[in-house]
Amino acid sequence: MREVNDLMRAGLRRRGDSELIAFFCECRNASCYQAVWLTGSAYDEARSNPGWAALVPGHEAEPPPAG
Repeated sequence: MREVNDLMRAGLRRRGDSELIAFFCECRNASCYQAVWLTGSAYDEARSNPGWAALVPGHEAEPPPAG
């Protein structure tokens, strides 16, 4: 879902940074399509943190890959 969210953000960049955008939840449940409502600027700021994921409250992020 991260790639989809990034594509949506890029496509909606023309909109004001204070307008809410429905991003997809990036939780570990592959059948989850719940919306995470963020402004464009909030999404951009949060994405600058490598460990961040757009999550609906109570949902868990995908565990990091074993390495």
